[in-house]
Amino acid sequence: MTVGPAVVAVACLCAAAPPGWFPGAGLLVFPGWMAFYWLVRAEGLRRRGLAIYVVGLVHMLVFSASVRFVLLPAYLAIGLVGGLYYSVCAVWTRSLARVVPGPLAFALALAGTHWARAHFTEIQYPHGQPVHCLYSMPWLLGSLQWGSELLGNLLIGALAAAGVDLLRRPAGGASRRRAAWVAAGVVGVAALASSLSPRGAITADAPEKVSLLLLEPRFGADVFFSRRFEPLLAPRVVVATNAELARGAPPDLVVWPESILMHLAVLEDGLPRVRWRPEATELRLPPATRLLAGSMLLREPRDPAPWVLGLLTDARGNYLDHHEKRRRVPGGEHAPFLDLLPGAVADWIRASFENAFGVPVQEISPGRSRPPLRTGSGVPFGAMVCFDNAFPEPTEDLVRQGARFLVVLSNEAWYRGGAELDQMVAMTVCRAIECGIGIARCTVDGATAVVTPDGRVAASLPWPGPPEASGFLRYDLPLPPVGQPAVPPLHRLLVWLLAVAALALLPPVWGSCGRLFRRRSEPATTR
Repeated sequence: MTVGPAVVAVACLCAAAPPGWFPGAGLLVFPGWMAFYWLVRAEGLRRRGLAIYVVGLVHMLVFSASVRFVLLPAYLAIGLVGGLYYSVCAVWTRSLARVVPGPLAFALALAGTHWARAHFTEIQYPHGQPVHCLYSMPWLLGSLQWGSELLGNLLIGALAAAGVDLLRRPAGGASRRRAAWVAAGVVGVAALASSLSPRGAITADAPEKVSLLLLEPRFGADVFFSRRFEPLLAPRVVVATNAELARGAPPDLVVWPESILMHLAVLEDGLPRVRWRPEATELRLPPATRLLAGSMLLREPRDPAPWVLGLLTDARGNYLDHHEKRRRVPGGEHAPFLDLLPGAVADWIRASFENAFGVPVQEISPGRSRPPLRTGSGVPFGAMVCFDNAFPEPTEDLVRQGARFLVVLSNEAWYRGGAELDQMVAMTVCRAIECGIGIARCTVDGATAVVTPDGRVAASLPWPGPPEASGFLRYDLPLPPVGQPAVPPLHRLLVWLLAVAALALLPPVWGSCGRLFRRRSEPATTR
């Protein structure tokens, strides 16, 4: 039967995904993938392929549940398309298991399908990876500093599959011995990766710190899309920030989240100039304090595809520098595959979408890599906007260029319920551990928090917070020594390993195409 293991897999995986249904639920990721591997490898099960797809479909819909409030068709597409990755994982595992032990085959297929889902060119969806389930237990995630999420997913998949092979009855002695060796190897690698680091430890009493003041204005989705947003904007942002600055010591950096749009950067004679809203000029920053805020860069007054920015200004509001959003949200900030269609067809789809849903198809320009920004005291840092936080590559790029801490500017007011907020924090935890760097998250109405280089959520505002008042988070973030943050040394090597392992998919794909063409070429017969 397939019902039993399918139900176990769905229940465990859904319970483990952030936010776990109860404390410690993240550990259910192991029995969840064990049940899935049993489905993949068991012989003679009726409707096994359908059960595997249903597991993926339900799991995707559960941990993506908050997306249904943003756009229901996109939410349904996430489940229907996302479930196919689980089917690919099953085919990949069975094909690869012909040349390597089953647990290693499953580990490579599991890590590979999640990497593909996160990096597929037009429809990237990096959420809900196995390693994210353990974000509240960062002491289990030491492998990320060596091989990023890829290595973490590999180890989880290998351990889950080895556990199944050890418990399987009947099973040959050789199979169990291989499984025992794989399980011992996974535990050993995880322990070694946690005890050894490619960089030194960073403690709370580090000699250098940067003082941060993070604003969470707490505009919910209902306010954000209504006419009440404009009159509330200035008092909620400028007045509240001035009042908070008067209460304590001047911070090195004041941070406003994405989508605030109290100012814009406009190219004039090829150089960025800042244009402020009239009420925003009342902001009173201390002379040495810098402001980092979510904004946009317009190349012309009615730019149809602006750049989304983290814009850095001095205390007088003058432009200093900016970082651009590198990763666009599929469906929200660009239309997948639309550029590949003829112009007339693409225009018809855009018009049909706007007529059906009342909003135009959004399109922003993809951002470019830029050198680190600097605080008033000269500390280099990086700014990532929203979706950048979900991928290792933007973080690694900033760290390679010398950033000593990172700031994420995000708008998470869209998500009412579901696991989205916790998953964003989980991905921030992964980014911090991978590069050994502190990260501050500043959101419109979501998970505003500070994550230390060891992956610990050191401070946060409650989410959801009270909607009637802005929240502020002050934190003195310890800085690593100059040159100490480092990218995971095995990350690129593992990507190439997955590319080689993907060659195992060629025989089943070729065989399926051959059977399809043979059916079409067979002459019709009559009785």
